[in-house]
Amino acid sequence: MKLMKLLFLLNKIFPKYFKSIIVLPQNPIIIYINISEIILILKLLKRITIFKFVELLDIWTVDYFNNLYRFELNYLFLNLKYNERLILRLKLNIEQIKEIPTLTKLFKTANWLEREVWDMFGISFKKHPRMTKILTDYGFKGNPLRKNFPLLGYYEIRYDDQKGRIIKEKIQGLTEYRNYTFNYSYIYNQ
Repeated sequence: MKLMKLLFLLNKIFPKYFKSIIVLPQNPIIIYINISEIILILKLLKRITIFKFVELLDIWTVDYFNNLYRFELNYLFLNLKYNERLILRLKLNIEQIKEIPTLTKLFKTANWLEREVWDMFGISFKKHPRMTKILTDYGFKGNPLRKNFPLLGYYEIRYDDQKGRIIKEKIQGLTEYRNYTFNYSYIYNQ
């Protein structure tokens, strides 16, 4: 409860940094922020004694395929003293913003989490120390968690008993792309 009041105070002091703050009972505090201010906001939330969100627990992405702001990038932080969780959310138009600032200098756990987001969704992080694939093979093409990725993929890899080796074959007759037309009006719009 104390942290919520402090976050609202911080929002009044620096109104241009925050787009909105959402507080629901028994849930983490959710803050929508501007991408250009992410490093500054996290330095404040990590280093100011009152906040001390020192643990980055997770980074995940949601793909809203038909929206202008297609991707929603979420960061989950933990305050160990008050056992409070905070979610920072960024709405991304990937055509306008090519790279997100990396958090690896502030949080060591960001390294693998950002690599996973890059591998699965194709969202790149600027000045990341080692932006390499983490979950897919190095020759893999595409981003499998994007909604427009084909359901079956592009290639089939199987073991052929007759030839005694692994075969990589292009899939014939690719399935159509998934087409979702949900109403996302309840989600923060800009």
